[in-house]
Amino acid sequence: MNSKYEFDYDNWYYSGYYLFDSLWARINGVWQYILALFDVKLNTLVSTKLVKSEDSKTIYNFLNESLRNQKKISIGTDLKHEYREAIDKLKVKHHFCKFHVKQ
Repeated sequence: MNSKYEFDYDNWYYSGYYLFDSLWARINGVWQYILALFDVKLNTLVSTKLVKSEDSKTIYNFLNESLRNQKKISIGTDLKHEYREAIDKLKVKHHFCKFHVKQ
């Protein structure tokens, strides 16, 4: 079935306000991480990626690739040091998620 509708990816912009976190997943007995980036204002998932390491370089690469050519105003995370390093390198405002701060 052919469709005449084509999505215009060149004109798709996120709000610039994001939340980022990683989830641990055990796959075939090996711990891996699911990195997830969420647009808060648009209430939508921006990007996910399964990775073997949760270090700041991996996080930086994920965020940088996910937000290429997008507005970058602020990213909310928990208090993890690796997150702060990656976001500082992106030169984006970093705020802390109230839920994680309360924990």
